[in-house]
Amino acid sequence: MTNKIFGIVGRSLLETDFGVTTPYMKYFNQWGTPTIICPHPQEDFERLFNFIDVFVLPGGEDVNPLNYEEVPDYSTGRPSTQLEYFDNAVLREVMKTRKPIIGICRGLQALNVYFDGTLSQHLWFHKRNNYSREDLVHEIIPQDGKKFKVNSMHHQGIKKLGVGLIELARSNDGIIEAITHEALPIFAVQWHPEEIIDHWTVNRIDKLIREVYGE
Repeated sequence: MTNKIFGIVGRSLLETDFGVTTPYMKYFNQWGTPTIICPHPQEDFERLFNFIDVFVLPGGEDVNPLNYEEVPDYSTGRPSTQLEYFDNAVLREVMKTRKPIIGICRGLQALNVYFDGTLSQHLWFHKRNNYSREDLVHEIIPQDGKKFKVNSMHHQGIKKLGVGLIELARSNDGIIEAITHEALPIFAVQWHPEEIIDHWTVNRIDKLIREVYGE
């Protein structure tokens, strides 16, 4: 497969750091070259990001409930300014390119909200209940394969599925954990595949890239 440029949306990680965590860079390096997307005005999108082949919406802080017109729950945390800006100003420009979009954890939630879906703001039984990011704690039931286990670092999830989105897999307790789109090259999962060995997700990303770029 030809080397692809993966643009991963960056955010403030610590008071003096901006970017993405190392596992994202290592994970997407198997398909090409990962790069970090920094905040820029919407009108500069084409000039600055035309070279990106695949866009990645990573995990991060909770999606702002105002984006899907709900009252904030007491358990909903402070949103990321940078990720919210990308969701609300830049993501529509990405959609116009019809380039592949991959969502991970918060990225899945942001895509669901973009397509007019809603989120459950606090799934107490799905919150981070494992001691390590590599621990496999939830069973996933895909529609196109065998069951497998994944990690879990989220406490929010899809409540109402967005318009045009298609469910690909659920957890064994009924939460939608993977989605695609009926017409656009989109694939997203609720877990963190960059932290574990997960052949199902790797195969799905391979398939997405080949469908768009014919390789």
